[in-house]
Amino acid sequence: YDYLTITEGIMSVAEKIITTDGGQNFNIWRTKSVKNGEPVFGNDPSFVMTYDETRAEYGTDAMNPVPYVVSNKTIHESYGADPSATGLGTLDENGNYKFTLKLNTNESVMNYVKQMKHMSELGSYPSFAFITIEFVLDSEFRFVSLHITEKYTVTYFGVPASCNAEMYQEFTY
Repeated sequence: YDYLTITEGIMSVAEKIITTDGGQNFNIWRTKSVKNGEPVFGNDPSFVMTYDETRAEYGTDAMNPVPYVVSNKTIHESYGADPSATGLGTLDENGNYKFTLKLNTNESVMNYVKQMKHMSELGSYPSFAFITIEFVLDSEFRFVSLHITEKYTVTYFGVPASCNAEMYQEFTY
């Protein structure tokens, strides 16, 4: 499993995670050098962590494609009390199922904020205003892509900054 995250904005940072030993250990490269959307990594990993160390530091399994807690308890209250009414999906011309969820901004991020704090070397956790995730699954219910839109506030050097983010993940098998 290989995973690459690139964040550009007030402070650009990128991380590349490569699993070893059947997913029990992780080689992690981190850089603040991102040029034209491409990270520049060194030859040696910045960190080497075990599975348990990675879960503790990032708040979740590094092989989990969704950084949020997604369940009927973390769906935004605007969907009402019936979780089955959330994210009504559609089939596209390729036979892929697409649906969108709006998440509660407190419970759904309890693990993700740890990852954000770690990667950006923040002094405190970010605070979220909204989160939506568009899932695309193939006919065998495997992830095809995720499109995440979020708005949050972080504090850099004592100054709060409002951030808008869009993340797009594609999956290959």
